[in-house]
Amino acid sequence: MKRKIDETTPTIFVNIRDHLSCLLEIKKNNPTEDKLADNAQAQSVITNINMLLADLKGMNRDAHEGTEQIKNQVAKDKQSLNQLNLQFQNTLYEKSHFLREIKQC
Repeated sequence: MKRKIDETTPTIFVNIRDHLSCLLEIKKNNPTEDKLADNAQAQSVITNINMLLADLKGMNRDAHEGTEQIKNQVAKDKQSLNQLNLQFQNTLYEKSHFLREIKQC
């Protein structure tokens, strides 16, 4: 699934930061609990953070795939341009050759 990287992407970072702040508050408010895994509210926040991180990771992967596709297209276009340039150089050489032949006649 392609995810579009746009102006809403920074909100993922803000949401992650907010969720982490919430998690810290939960930890501060429950100092007797050794593990956040025992707290249902903390588990919910951790799940939300994990979903946001998964979305972020997916967008990163999609960006890298898009970059790879663009690199491949540029390489293909560059090869085509080099071929056309070579044909042009050959045509110029033939032209100069014919002009020399004409001058010799």
